[in-house]
Amino acid sequence: MEHDRPFRNAEFYTDDLAEAVGADSHTVAKALNYATHHSFDAWLARWRNTEIIRLVKENPGIDAAHLATQVGYASADDLCERFETLNGISLHTFVKKLTESEQSSQNAKMEKLGALLRTLVEERRVYLDPNLSIESLAAQLGTNRNTLSIVVHNTYGMTVKQLVTEKRITVAKQILMAEPEATNAEIASRCGFADASTFNRRFKAHTGTTPREWSKQPRQPEQ
Repeated sequence: MEHDRPFRNAEFYTDDLAEAVGADSHTVAKALNYATHHSFDAWLARWRNTEIIRLVKENPGIDAAHLATQVGYASADDLCERFETLNGISLHTFVKKLTESEQSSQNAKMEKLGALLRTLVEERRVYLDPNLSIESLAAQLGTNRNTLSIVVHNTYGMTVKQLVTEKRITVAKQILMAEPEATNAEIASRCGFADASTFNRRFKAHTGTTPREWSKQPRQPEQ
């Protein structure tokens, strides 16, 4: 019965149910009333109602007319009328509330991921790990790389690669100012770059100068 879902047929009646279970209509009606405390029509309406809610949750944008054919109502108007009678809320309002609830849940999830990302970046400084990758950072957030990209953009306004590079360059600048004699290889290893060549290339692409040229530039003292 569950597998065949005969209630999807708009012409499904007590006799059809009786035939499906191999009993007479009177016996089926009594059995339904005993088991569900509902008449056949009420039982069928609630069964279809459960299916409507399932389908709408899977696809909030589903058309009412198409939904009616999926669950066995003769028309969209019939479906909407029965739905409101059973649930005390119109199908349109139900879908709207469902969408708002899902959006609110999604927003809360993204805010939580953003907070965790800031912890990983600002406190744990995961960017200093030379083996850090998009996949490994996503794993630390407990999400996938696509969601990670969205969270990074929402939180920092840039891509994952741009964020990691910027943070590493910032640390490199701090070392260059504090330790002028540090070699590019030493700085690279302390900032998370794979090697001195990569560090030099990324630094120049980010600042327009090499690390050594940048360290020799005059700077205004901090106020």
